[in-house]
Amino acid sequence: MQREKDYLKKKIDKLAVVLAELLAKVTKTDVAYTKEEFRAEFDEVLSEEANISIAMILEIKAESFAQVLRKEYEFNPNQLHVLADLLYQYSLNFEENEGNLNSKIVALYESCIDDGIALSLDKYRLIDFLKNK
Repeated sequence: MQREKDYLKKKIDKLAVVLAELLAKVTKTDVAYTKEEFRAEFDEVLSEEANISIAMILEIKAESFAQVLRKEYEFNPNQLHVLADLLYQYSLNFEENEGNLNSKIVALYESCIDDGIALSLDKYRLIDFLKNK
């Protein structure tokens, strides 16, 4: 039982690292992804590391979004935080999904706050901005 927990924890931590690396990659100013490249890279990392795709993310209802990611995809609070950052970057590139993603991004950040993860003042401003958009 303990081995299984250790294994899952390692996989979850690895996912957090990969998601953070992807975020760092896509937010670099000297890297210019096309929309298609960004979407493909984003989807590939999600599929490989979390067994989820952007299409699946878009289908999950906002009201239960964080809970579904925790229970069905075994995301921990740190991964939810990184995913919220990634989804925000994604929404900036794909305005057609922006409305659907804004409430989910807010739900993820609020879930992180509930879990005691400290967010920057900028993140709180972003949450307010997305709520009022």
